[in-house]
Amino acid sequence: MKPQILEKLETELRQKITERQAVYILVQLRKLIDEDKNGREKHSALNFYCDWAVHTHLDRKGAKRFIDEVEKYVAALLDLETGYVIYKQSDATKLISLDSFRQELGVFLTEQNLPTHLVSDEKQWHDFLLHYGGII
Repeated sequence: MKPQILEKLETELRQKITERQAVYILVQLRKLIDEDKNGREKHSALNFYCDWAVHTHLDRKGAKRFIDEVEKYVAALLDLETGYVIYKQSDATKLISLDSFRQELGVFLTEQNLPTHLVSDEKQWHDFLLHYGGII
């Protein structure tokens, strides 16, 4: 199954991405993540963003971790004297800013020997995020 998924992904990644393709790419990426028994842990942020695109309820381990981090971040913001500096670069801020999504997607595409211009080209990344925003 993995060779077929990789072939399909390579074809899609070489085209201008539409919202339909963005959904398809994320679903296929999740299939590849699931092929690796440690994939969900190894690529936790990427797995989270793929889940977010296709599930109406985020109640899995990765989503719960994200919500916990956001809650800690918000609590730190409310207590500026003690928490803000410590939490400025927390996991929550990386997830909210989509930095971890871009970074893990780039690493994953590289590991799978797939084209990486989706994350390395600013315009393509921006367009992809616009489609992603329409999906979630």
